[in-house]
Amino acid sequence: MTEQVDHRVAAPGRSNLDPAVLAGAESFARTWATAVIGSSYVPMTRAEVAEHLQALTEVLVHALHASPFRTAPGYEIGARLVEAHFTGTDTLGRTVQLLGDDLLGELGIQPDELMRSRLAALQGALAAGYARALRERTLAEQEAIRAAVLDARDQAEAALRASEARFRAMFTEAAIGIGIADIEGRILDVNQALQDMLGFSVEEMRQYNIRDLMHPEDGGSVWRLYDQLTAGECDHYRAEKRFRRADGEQVWTHLTLSLVRDDHGDPQYQVAMIEDVTDRHLLQNRLRYQAL
Repeated sequence: MTEQVDHRVAAPGRSNLDPAVLAGAESFARTWATAVIGSSYVPMTRAEVAEHLQALTEVLVHALHASPFRTAPGYEIGARLVEAHFTGTDTLGRTVQLLGDDLLGELGIQPDELMRSRLAALQGALAAGYARALRERTLAEQEAIRAAVLDARDQAEAALRASEARFRAMFTEAAIGIGIADIEGRILDVNQALQDMLGFSVEEMRQYNIRDLMHPEDGGSVWRLYDQLTAGECDHYRAEKRFRRADGEQVWTHLTLSLVRDDHGDPQYQVAMIEDVTDRHLLQNRLRYQAL
């Protein structure tokens, strides 16, 4: 069991901010709100979004001037963005892009080497906190879907029909890609999210075996785990994996593969739940490159 680290920081008091800096934070929060509104479905009005982002901006301002300097506030801001449902595919990229000289200019802060170094460190921490919170939320969704699949196996006939209806609704509407294959790896069905992710139609996908989508640079451990799963030696595993799209491009994903057994406990189907993490992967590589 991994240790859970609490990265939350206490909200700073507004009275500690210079009025000019506070006005700059308010102006930047409005710019930030304009950039991210529409990139995610957030159950807030525009004014509420600006107010929420202003509170996060004030946390950033205090972090930039704190002594000793810490990156934990950046991590906290990333997590709070996910908690508020700012999880669209462009939200993180637009946020990181804004948290540069635009922020320092709005706040009237001289963009010297120290401030730029601190801001870069907070950007990296924000991206890390955002990625971790988003992964934890995705894993919770995946566990719920997996539980629904297992529940469908165990229920009586009447309850089974209801469970299958719930699974079909989840399968169809889920934001993550879901695919079902038999134990030999022949693809039986995929949802719309997976079709959009890989660029194949459901009819085209049914012509493939899972091994046909194998990336030549996949780690050997991924396929050792896959062989163990299809042999019934484990019930599920998770891995980072690349898939090829219909247009030849590659997609970085977080893959969760689960085994569904029949009434006798023998392997019957495999269910793959696939999250596209290409944008986060590229962003983290870029931030790592900038940091070095």
